[in-house]
Amino acid sequence: MTNLSPDPLVNGEPRRPDLVALAQGRAPVYLATKLFEYAGRLLSATAEEALVRGLRRGLAEQGFRSGGGLAFLPFRDSNEAVDPTAGAGLVTEQIYRLDVAAIRRGYAVVALLNDPQKDSGVCFEVGYAAALGRPIMPVVNDFIDYRFDPWGWVYPLDPILCAIAPAVLKEATIAPLGPGDRRRLYRRAQDMGITTLRERLADAASELVRDPGQFTQPLPAPDAPPGRRPRVHLEFGGGQYEWQRLLVEGAARTLREADLPCEITVAERYADPHRALDEAVRLDIARTVGAALVVTLGDGADMDAGSAALQGVARGLDRRVLLYYSGAVRWVTGSRGAEERNLMLQHSADGIVHALAELPEAVRRLLPA
Repeated sequence: MTNLSPDPLVNGEPRRPDLVALAQGRAPVYLATKLFEYAGRLLSATAEEALVRGLRRGLAEQGFRSGGGLAFLPFRDSNEAVDPTAGAGLVTEQIYRLDVAAIRRGYAVVALLNDPQKDSGVCFEVGYAAALGRPIMPVVNDFIDYRFDPWGWVYPLDPILCAIAPAVLKEATIAPLGPGDRRRLYRRAQDMGITTLRERLADAASELVRDPGQFTQPLPAPDAPPGRRPRVHLEFGGGQYEWQRLLVEGAARTLREADLPCEITVAERYADPHRALDEAVRLDIARTVGAALVVTLGDGADMDAGSAALQGVARGLDRRVLLYYSGAVRWVTGSRGAEERNLMLQHSADGIVHALAELPEAVRRLLPA
């Protein structure tokens, strides 16, 4: 799929957040969130209320009067705008286009990233926003962190997400129950946790208005100047698991044996335990930024969080994207057409392949002339 054109740069830099447009409802904050079930939708609605309250407070402190339209909630606002008479497959494409357009015109992105299995669509939206230079605030309210054993470093999110959006709001307090009716006290403790999260989110939303720069992280420059031949970058998870390493080796070998007119690089942030992980992560991001075509791996119950974010980066920079998904199972959601992967990943890709043998022809077709 051809991407909608990204925002033009202003003097070589992404446009600055526009408080006037935010206050007037022309640049709402995009709330990226898991929306497949009641708990995710309820949390997103609760977060939106806190977000809007904090934005209004921050705007008032800066001397702006605000009306409605301060936040964009995808499941509600995109689904209400689609043409229901379109074919099943076209409904999800409409939703994709509405969502990325909302990120492009938006003031910032707030991303709810809970649960060890991060939502790949939300991760894509974070990467897309990072490519456009938008302020990004990931919000985490689970109590799990992730340790990279060779270094003992601890991350609140996938290292790719931490590198492109480091201003993470984490609220994972679990209040002690104390004596009494444990059923009632347990429910009250969860209500207290949600209340704490709402207040912290409202305060952070005011900070988004006062100082958006602290939520913006420039992407690394390409790792090498453009060569005579375009570069194809294989983003297969960076080698965290042995099956990823075996699969990317096969993919690189298949492409090299096809003698295509391109250079090939491979994401390898986890490959060398003696190399600083943050340095390796930035190199994988830089390779994505410098590629003409990025091939991403979609295998698994859902797509790897870092790979999904880097697909968002590639798409936001208007790079071509090829999605590899070898699974025999597709997602079926009500009246919508069956999907290979989360709709943000499927519709942001220029093509999808299902086997290594299909890679050379698909890459040849997508390489720039």
